[in-house]
Amino acid sequence: MGNSPLKALKKYYKNSTQLKNFKLKNDIGCVITDNEPWIYPLYHTALRARRTRKAEQQKKDWLKIKEILRKRLSFPKSA
Repeated sequence: MGNSPLKALKKYYKNSTQLKNFKLKNDIGCVITDNEPWIYPLYHTALRARRTRKAEQQKKDWLKIKEILRKRLSFPKSA
């Protein structure tokens, strides 16, 4: 995602306190749940972003999406 899209989301979802306080560098991997739809900010997968967050950690961030969707859609863990 990066900081520019994050700034745009903060302007669009002005009532989201979680998003207002969200800092990509510190809060990466946290889900913003106080608005609809939920938002899961991640770093862009470009090589340049890997200076901030290593490829292996980014992979873990992306793999977490399945669990987030499961919670959001209330699917049992076996689904």
